[in-house]
Amino acid sequence: MRIVAGKYKGRKLPFMKEGTLRPTTDYAREALMNILNNALDLEECRVLDLFAGTGAMSFELLSRGVKSSTCVESNKIHYNYIRSAATFLQEKNITILMTDVFLFIKKNETPYSIIFADPPYDLKNLSELPQLILDSNSMNADSTLIVEHPESIDFTKVAGFYNHKNYGKVNFSFFRKEKNNPSTTVPNE
Repeated sequence: MRIVAGKYKGRKLPFMKEGTLRPTTDYAREALMNILNNALDLEECRVLDLFAGTGAMSFELLSRGVKSSTCVESNKIHYNYIRSAATFLQEKNITILMTDVFLFIKKNETPYSIIFADPPYDLKNLSELPQLILDSNSMNADSTLIVEHPESIDFTKVAGFYNHKNYGKVNFSFFRKEKNNPSTTVPNE
């Protein structure tokens, strides 16, 4: 896994030997970064990375200058990998929590600018995830939620949905708390 752009551009993170991850492709991650960079002032953003896996999304966003990122990961192997990658990069603006994502969403009181969720595609209640996050204190009217999901899941009927992007087998759905907010337009690439 390599960092595509920013202060860590070209840096390769150590290969993760264990675990059952499906990391977001470099191509899809780069496309998402272009969307976010055009829509938001990344230097003002605080990121929440749910089901963080390798932390690739957090490290990419930190490389591009976000204020901070909080990774939530319940798998100990993945949690330890993110910690070692943060040490490898000497990244100080990252918080890594080993806890259940649903428990975190329920208890968290801090809103984030960007919330990225990349749950296992076979997660039992995946279809309910966007609404749970939208209804939580992790989001406010200015927050953007991005959920990575399989093509078989359609989130277009979820209140707050405003865009969908497909990059091969990677699908991103975008949400805001306030539906029909003119600031929710995602620029074309």
